[in-house]
Amino acid sequence: MKFRDVVLGTLVLTLIILSIFPMRGLYKITNLDNYFSAETIQGFWWNAKFQNVSFNSSLVGDAIITFRPVELIKGKLAIHSQIEGAHLNIEAIVGLSIKGYNFIEGLKLKARPIKKYKNSKLIYQPISKLDANINYFTFNEQGCLQITGSGTGEFIDELGLFSNNVKIYIDMNCYKKNLELNFYSTKKNVEGKILIRPNLSYAMEVKSNKLNLKLREISKLRFLATPSFKVSGNLVDLLDYL
Repeated sequence: MKFRDVVLGTLVLTLIILSIFPMRGLYKITNLDNYFSAETIQGFWWNAKFQNVSFNSSLVGDAIITFRPVELIKGKLAIHSQIEGAHLNIEAIVGLSIKGYNFIEGLKLKARPIKKYKNSKLIYQPISKLDANINYFTFNEQGCLQITGSGTGEFIDELGLFSNNVKIYIDMNCYKKNLELNFYSTKKNVEGKILIRPNLSYAMEVKSNKLNLKLREISKLRFLATPSFKVSGNLVDLLDYL
């Protein structure tokens, strides 16, 4: 047997082993269980299905990932991922470029939060609807590099300030390595922004002209600026409100 035949046979055998390597094994080897959990994992590393995926104990749904070899020509390692749940649907191409940045392309997000109860009492969930489309988003360990996308949402007015739930529009951009989401309602009754840092912590500030008028009526005070509400936390915790 020639040396060339041995090398060729070894290469073919290696490719066969790699092609049938199960996703369950890769999940354990790469410690993906530190980031999310799944009840069952089926398929191979290049085409797999995760059932009942949970992040930080919050159930998201089922996920399907498919390797995209065509992206290798562009110098990218990418997979097509899809998450389908009772209240959340996400589809996107995610991957890593040889230039050293991560990317998300063609992301489509649709969230319709379901009612949640604790001790037979309904838990207040401010978000009733959320849709987003991100054409292209690049980032690295230092933070946000570039993003083009937009979204719409609707939140529930528990204070009775508005006649209906408030519909908002969302713009996205990178600001000092942070992901900045600016949102506003059609009549500017509500506006604000969310800054998401590389460590997934966030800071949100919301202003409302209508609330400002209500406070003036109650307190008889004249504010030099529109009062605002500020909230901070971790992005993963927001899954509890979806």
